[in-house]
Amino acid sequence: MNSNEFLKEYDSNRVCCPKCKSRFYTTTLQGYVLDLNDMESYKDLNTCVCRDCGDKHTFHDRVKDLDEKTKKFLKEEDKEILDNMRRSFNENRKRNDNYN
Repeated sequence: MNSNEFLKEYDSNRVCCPKCKSRFYTTTLQGYVLDLNDMESYKDLNTCVCRDCGDKHTFHDRVKDLDEKTKKFLKEEDKEILDNMRRSFNENRKRNDNYN
C-alpha cells in the first residue's frame, strides 16, 4: 500500500465523533510525519472539537461511520430524527452554557 492509499484509508476510518457519532467538527491543522517504513505507527494527533456535543478528542480517536448494514437498517426518517436530536442537544447545550 502506498502512502496516499494509506492516508485515504486512515481518514475514512475516522469520520465521526467517538461520543455522539457526528461528522461535524473543528480541528487544529498541525502536520504529522508519515514514516513510510512504519505506516501503522502513524497517529494524527490534531485536536478535534465536535460541533454537536462539544467532545474534545484527537483526530486519531475519531471513529468509523455507521457500517453499511446499519445504514440500510435505518430508514431515512430515522436518520432525520437522529440528526434533529443531535441539533436539539447542541442547542440546549449552548443555552445552558450561556445561562451559566
